[in-house]
Amino acid sequence: MSAPRAAAPGTGTAHATATENATLGKAGAENFPVAPFFVPRAWRADL
Repeated sequence: MSAPRAAAPGTGTAHATATENATLGKAGAENFPVAPFFVPRAWRADL
């Protein structure tokens, strides 16, 4: 059995970057609901 491989650089961190925080903050402020494609169109009409 081989040794586990190291994670790729920049992965596995618990902290988001400033850009990621800005994107998440904007999405949260807009509160824009996104329905998955498998939800029937009639159910998505009022989102």
